[in-house]
Amino acid sequence: MTPKTYARIQGGIVAEVLHTEAAISTLFHPGIVWVDITGETKIVEGWTFDGARFAPGVEPAVAVGMPTMPQILAELALLKAEIAAIKTGALPPIKNS
Repeated sequence: MTPKTYARIQGGIVAEVLHTEAAISTLFHPGIVWVDITGETKIVEGWTFDGARFAPGVEPAVAVGMPTMPQILAELALLKAEIAAIKTGALPPIKNS
């Protein structure tokens, strides 16, 4: 059997792309929406599907003010160092106001 490529559509968005030689209807629950995209090499996860046409998805906006993982880890390291310093007596305990 010739391999085919399918896009799993969830909420109008390509949620997954699958390449298989098996009949897609035998692999998954019939309630899952798969669209045959064999030969369409540009379609990837995140693209939109309106029931007839695919289109590139919109890049999600980065929330302003949200810390990145490296920033969170750096802050955590500082807090751990402060706690260690308090435990050893190098810093006085923090007093609640």
